[in-house]
Amino acid sequence: MKIPIIAGIVLACSLAFAGCVSGSRTAALRAPAQAPQAGEKRPQSFQIIDYQTRAEEKDIPEWVNRYLAEGVRGVEESAEFEDKYIFVGKGEGVNFKALRQWEAAFSPAQDFPRLVASRIEARITSASQNAIPDDTYGPFFEALIKKASDARYQGALKESDFWVQLLFSPGEAGTENEENEVSERIGVNREVYDFLILISIDKNQLESQIIAIFDAARESIPTIPKPRRDQTAAINRLRQYFFIGF
Repeated sequence: MKIPIIAGIVLACSLAFAGCVSGSRTAALRAPAQAPQAGEKRPQSFQIIDYQTRAEEKDIPEWVNRYLAEGVRGVEESAEFEDKYIFVGKGEGVNFKALRQWEAAFSPAQDFPRLVASRIEARITSASQNAIPDDTYGPFFEALIKKASDARYQGALKESDFWVQLLFSPGEAGTENEENEVSERIGVNREVYDFLILISIDKNQLESQIIAIFDAARESIPTIPKPRRDQTAAINRLRQYFFIGF
């Protein structure tokens, strides 16, 4: 069976979306561009050398191909998940047994809040008018991320899981750690397992929960020192346009 070459950027656990929210309606509605998570250095191309159902001569699921090529946004654009938000938990490494244990221990109830909080943080960061979100939103930024991380979300469902083994050729391997840098210098192919867990949640259901968290975080902001007027305005704009590009 021929195993395809996939071109794309794989995102770990969640996506960061580079967008812009400003005081004008035009700027707020601008479609945000998709960007890799901060610090991620996954190359543009890799080869799939093994996958979960290969021995059974079954194809790689469409959602996996979409995720590898386009990230979470690509999975969400499929007809199957038209009215849902998609999150993908990802374990990455060379130890197959350890990743199996990670997969078995993964719990939507316990791990989903982290994925949501990461996506919320990426959305706020992309909308921030300054390099540091705290400068734009004051203590609200930290309060929102904490409440999003601690929340218990209703309606999150584990749809599927799947693993693939990827081959990076010399010069294409990532440089996330010292071991990878050594592999690049000596020209050694690098093989990595990606264990992917697909989670979905109804859009309206998640949005209503995030709005409640947003309002709770805003109410928890200390009044001393009082947030600056521009910070209050930025928080109000963020709430109004939050789900555009989320």
